[in-house]
Amino acid sequence: MAKKSCDKHKKFNYYCEECQALNQFTEQRFKYSRFKGKVSHRKLILIIIVIVAIISALAVFWLWPAWFGDISLNAQLYSSKAGGLDYFNFFFLNFWSTNFLFNKTALIGAFLGSAIMSLPPERNLLTLIGTKLRFGKPTRWKSLLFWWTIGFVMFYFLGLLLNLNNGGFSWTIYLIENGEIVLSPNLILDAFNIIFDQNSIDFVTIYIYSNLLVPIITFTMGVIILRLILNIVKYVYLRRNDYLVMGNVLVIIGLVCGLVFVYLPTLSLDGVNVIQILSLIFGFFSVTALGVIIYAYGKMQYKKDSKKYRFVPYSQKKLIFVMAIVVVFTISPLIFSIGPLLNLNNTAVWTEQQWTKKYKREVEWTRLAAGLDMFEERPIVNFTESSTTSDALMVSQVRQFDQNFAVQYLAASIGSTFEGLADSDIIYINNKEYWVAPKTVRFSEIAGDAVQTNTELYDHVEGFLAMDTFTGDLVNVTETFSISENYPIFFGESESQRYLEQTLGYFEEGSLGAYDSDILLNTEWSNQIPNNEFQYEGAPDGTLNGIEGFWKTLNIGLFAYAFETEHQYLINRNVRSRVSNILLPQLRIDNDPYLVFNMDLGKMYYAVSIYTHINVGSYAQFPILRFLGISLIDVVSGEMTFYQNPTLDTSNDPTYPLWKIYVDKYFPVDNMPAWLEEQLRYPEDLFELQLEANYIYHVQNSVSWRRADDFHERPEDGDLFYIESDLGDGIEYIGLDLVEYKGLTAIT
Repeated sequence: MAKKSCDKHKKFNYYCEECQALNQFTEQRFKYSRFKGKVSHRKLILIIIVIVAIISALAVFWLWPAWFGDISLNAQLYSSKAGGLDYFNFFFLNFWSTNFLFNKTALIGAFLGSAIMSLPPERNLLTLIGTKLRFGKPTRWKSLLFWWTIGFVMFYFLGLLLNLNNGGFSWTIYLIENGEIVLSPNLILDAFNIIFDQNSIDFVTIYIYSNLLVPIITFTMGVIILRLILNIVKYVYLRRNDYLVMGNVLVIIGLVCGLVFVYLPTLSLDGVNVIQILSLIFGFFSVTALGVIIYAYGKMQYKKDSKKYRFVPYSQKKLIFVMAIVVVFTISPLIFSIGPLLNLNNTAVWTEQQWTKKYKREVEWTRLAAGLDMFEERPIVNFTESSTTSDALMVSQVRQFDQNFAVQYLAASIGSTFEGLADSDIIYINNKEYWVAPKTVRFSEIAGDAVQTNTELYDHVEGFLAMDTFTGDLVNVTETFSISENYPIFFGESESQRYLEQTLGYFEEGSLGAYDSDILLNTEWSNQIPNNEFQYEGAPDGTLNGIEGFWKTLNIGLFAYAFETEHQYLINRNVRSRVSNILLPQLRIDNDPYLVFNMDLGKMYYAVSIYTHINVGSYAQFPILRFLGISLIDVVSGEMTFYQNPTLDTSNDPTYPLWKIYVDKYFPVDNMPAWLEEQLRYPEDLFELQLEANYIYHVQNSVSWRRADDFHERPEDGDLFYIESDLGDGIEYIGLDLVEYKGLTAIT
């Protein structure tokens, strides 16, 4: 490059200061640009390295230890105090569960999505981005690399949606992997056979189909539709071609028809619906085929003449004519279904098309799923005439004081400011009932101070209160229950809603309460309450060392103890969370734990009922509901023992394969002691669900169903009551639920 010269010289003069100044400016500007680019590039790399280093450090020294510390504590707790239950297995489900970010469920989505986008490599997305960023259209190899790197990560996170059905996908694969249920090669045929075979009742097939196959097909079709949408954007935005746009749109419509068809076995269909579903089959094949034909025709036309990318009037007329034929063909089953629809007011047609093919099957499936065979119907006359108890004795058993009075009366008997009342329950023991309310820590008095909430200072209360339901007198718990009056409760319940509303005037749903906070053991705060005689002497629920213990202790607000080498804790002290945190998917606990008493040993426990809640779908309108058993929690040590429901029937139950694993894991031996069986209570939440199902599905004949005059519902503010009554076998402790006929003008 020739050097510049000043006005005095024709050529550059080395000794001329003006010539040197002109060239020095040019060279400095040129060098400055190069140097600036390098510095910016280096700064960017340096910033990226620093960000990656910070994120890695946070993950290694904070996120992972803080998260895994709680997992480790739970694993130690249930291994040592729950009969060796494997918390890691239950939580991760052999890495199928989406509780953990890195799981095999998401990997299925990643491989499916990347494979679909790679056959052949989808380039439209990168081309659209390249058009904006001006790096052009990528090669096939670059697109393939993109979909198996960035695209793989994207579909990995989208793969978490496979488990969107309440975790049913991962749980179903886990069951298959453990040999609990078998994946049949005829699964699809068996699932659709249920629609057409009115005598078919197959809970296992429908469960596997709806929780495993349907999510995979939905995800696969969703990715295909995404790819087709990118094609549409390409042929609208990048290279207009009306034929190719229309072809892709029609294929998408056809796939949507196919996707709806896939969901049919999970629905309750009547005879008219069975006729109408043919429209989905016709739509899937005919509309998809038409879309492919138009797409191929558009490609061929464009190859012959690149100017033929728009619909001309003649082509539009032909296309409209063909589409009209396809639409008529697709909706022809809907047209044929008009006849039966118009004749549904005919009893014979209604019985054949709706009762036999839908409602009767709903009754059969729902009664089996919800376990409604436990209900025995008797006329009201039988209730009054079967009583063998004298009127005087019955009157003496009538409860004179309700729960509102019991809470007020028992709360007034508390002798300290930091104690409150947990939920009060009717306890039926030795043929007599009592209002019993365990004491609990009054959390509103100590909230906000980590020392009071998370150390041994207020880690327990001592004693419980009981009232005679007939006389309203406080009872001596030692004489009545063989339990000391100051029996310590280290594991219990929070204050009851009724107690908080009566004492504080309000109740906040979801707020923390007593026993909801974890406790750090071995601090100097133990045994500091003058009225308390006990301190925790049992084994810790878990121990953490090093950085895991540091973050756990710091997270509960005890900074002064965070730097100790070893930390011991009590966790899940609320009996509800203590049981619910070790439950496998589709199990539930009853929200009303109750006290039971081993009077021979003078020990007190909380009983937490466990039942199944397995959604199946199809003709089953309620989940599979079975009372499996209880978890007995020692209120002093926190030890957990599981006992099977002694009346649980595992024979001849078509739903048993879906809940057999729960029995094997939690209740391998049916060994409930006699003293506990006498105090066993049927779960209230479960009973209410079964009652709700029985309100409708106790009707088993078409005439009553059509008249709809025998459906029931619970009245507003209704509830389940446990009372003493005589059903023909003397005075018993029974659950009573008052109902009314369903309807706005029903007479109760």
